[in-house]
Amino acid sequence: MKVCFITSYFPNIRSGVADYTYHLSNALLNQDIEIFVLTSDDKEIIKNDDFNILSVIKKWDLFAIPKLIKTINQIKPDVISLQYVPYSYSHYGIPVWIVLFLLIIKLLGYKIVITFHEVAIRLDYKKPKYLIVGIIQRLVAYALTIISNKIITSNKQFEGILKFSKNKIHRIPVGSNILPIEVSDEEKNSIKSRLAPNGEILISTFGSHIGMNHLLLDVAKKLTQNGYKIKLLFIGGMPDDFIISQTKRAQELEINVHFTGFINSEDVFKHLSVCDLFIALESINEKGWGGACIKSTSLAAAYAAGLPIISNRGDLTDDFFYEGENILFVKCLKVEDICESISDLINDLNLKAKIILNTQETYKKHLHWSVIAKRYKDLFLTLK
Repeated sequence: MKVCFITSYFPNIRSGVADYTYHLSNALLNQDIEIFVLTSDDKEIIKNDDFNILSVIKKWDLFAIPKLIKTINQIKPDVISLQYVPYSYSHYGIPVWIVLFLLIIKLLGYKIVITFHEVAIRLDYKKPKYLIVGIIQRLVAYALTIISNKIITSNKQFEGILKFSKNKIHRIPVGSNILPIEVSDEEKNSIKSRLAPNGEILISTFGSHIGMNHLLLDVAKKLTQNGYKIKLLFIGGMPDDFIISQTKRAQELEINVHFTGFINSEDVFKHLSVCDLFIALESINEKGWGGACIKSTSLAAAYAAGLPIISNRGDLTDDFFYEGENILFVKCLKVEDICESISDLINDLNLKAKIILNTQETYKKHLHWSVIAKRYKDLFLTLK
């Protein structure tokens, strides 16, 4: 079987969709599927000898259609898999042209599967400009679902937007862009003694959660006052001014923090492997928008590392997460409530052990790329 992925982003372009397509392609190769990746003409994209990378599109717009069709006709794939994010194919997030492109492809007899990594921005009635964009994005998405043979998305909220095509929708979670590797006990001990030389409880989070990370400093201060030895580990790249300001504030609060800066994926996993818990606080507004979501690669990385996870609920939080089983939710985004959840994990060893076991099982059953690829393959085979 031949599968052609269409994506504007591919490694080494830094993008969640780029990583997703790369890892999925690799996993499908191991399931005897021939992979083609039709992507941007960008010097950052690295060729891969395992599958065919066709970097042919300089600009994703109406004038790209002839080149896309020509390339697809040369490949003659059994399935075309579009990795869709509105802003990937239009500067303004309104890729109306892609509806015409897929309609032509459909009329030429090709089978189309669309993965909606994003569907549309929120409808905010207080901001007319964004309201108009959000409505048009939904109309584009609805047109794409009509044209497609199958639809994939990761969470219930996106599924709800596309619900009128529910007979086509398959919900498949997003895997981790940080793959598990073997880390020896000796190396773990070395990393742990460097990061927590005084036996501190090591609490990790990613730099991508910058919007809520300032709150963790207050949490660490409160826990320290309560007698816990805490160290916060911020993994990944963060703006220099944020690191400087938060380092200064940590010194004022007399708490321990460490910023890794940008490190490669193997080192990310090594750091995660020595942590006592992982915390991912997602901003939510008065409407409850946001929260823990299975499309988060940060959470997927924590599951891959088998860590006990603390997060918060929002409208993106669905039945993938089981409170007290494979995650622990804070009651509210307040220092006292977050401290309570962390204390529960620290003091209740049975709870901690249960969540660790279930995060490991969740990863093996749902988030391992071989499992995700098998679900894609089974879906592709229904179209033959």
